[in-house]
Order: sequence, then structure tokens, then C-alpha cells
Amino acid sequence: MTVFKSLHKYSKLADIQPAVSPHGLRHFFCSNALEKGLNVHEVASIDHITLYQS
Repeated sequence: MTVFKSLHKYSKLADIQPAVSPHGLRHFFCSNALEKGLNVHEVASIDHITLYQS
């Protein structure tokens, strides 16, 4: 089962609307990092590192 399908399946089981996606999780993480004080360049570098490592 892919990450997308797993997130979609379990977000539906947990009655989370709209369903969770990998893109949505990445967006949530980056938005919170910006709110916590990281600058845009730091968030972009973390996002790219995380994508290449997964």
C-alpha cells in the first residue's frame, strides 16, 4: 500500500475531513515551521532534504 493510500484510508477511518495526503502533511509541517520562526530558505531546505531522504 502506498503512503498516499495509507494516509487516505486512515484519515477516513478517523473521520478527518478532508482526507490527509502527503502534500497536505508537508504543507502543514512547513506552515508550522514558518510560524515558529524559521525563515523561508530554512524551511525550503528542510523540505527538500526530507523529500530526497524518503
